[in-house]
Amino acid sequence: MIAAAREELERALTEALDRDAMLLTLDVSEPWIVHKFANYFPLQFGDLCIDAECSVI
Repeated sequence: MIAAAREELERALTEALDRDAMLLTLDVSEPWIVHKFANYFPLQFGDLCIDAECSVI
């Protein structure tokens, strides 16, 4: 399971770098870059809640 999650994270990172690498060259805040990166997680993890503020009941 850990290996599968790592693969999905790597796919999300690759997608983010392919599409938004220019953010690393701009004067934008780290939280904004992290937010943009997190936008790629649903593509890999589907319905899994990846939001740090997500409540699971």
